[in-house]
Amino acid sequence: MNNDDTISHRCEVLDVEATVLAAEIYQLAEEIDMAALNKVQFIGNLGRDPEMRFTPTGKKVCHFSLAINSRRGEEEPEWVNVEAWERLGEICQQYLGKGRLAYIEGRLKTDRWTDDKGETHQRTLVVAHNMQILDRKPQDSNEPPTVEDDEMPF
Repeated sequence: MNNDDTISHRCEVLDVEATVLAAEIYQLAEEIDMAALNKVQFIGNLGRDPEMRFTPTGKKVCHFSLAINSRRGEEEPEWVNVEAWERLGEICQQYLGKGRLAYIEGRLKTDRWTDDKGETHQRTLVVAHNMQILDRKPQDSNEPPTVEDDEMPF
């Protein structure tokens, strides 16, 4: 057996071992019902002020859009629709506004429905689990910033 035959034989053995290992991993995954991961993270600017709505059962849900720009800034932004529920929705409504820079972490959710004409539609959005404001609140240019007395350095 020359060197090429030895290498070829070893590759065949490794290929068989890899196939057996893949089958074992697949079987183990079925046995433990492999967990899935649905997590997204975005940094972007709000495209509109958040809108608070209520479900028929009275739960609060806040909706807004987020523009995610490319690093180079040469391409059009990607737009993502976001919904935040209950207390997080209240915080988004109170502190976020059009143009604000925010970090959003959550999961993807796809809604499907059939309209009156029988056509099926779908919409994918982000259900926010975490939000961080990444910029300072814009100051009204007509009013000077206010400073509390106990913030004065003297």
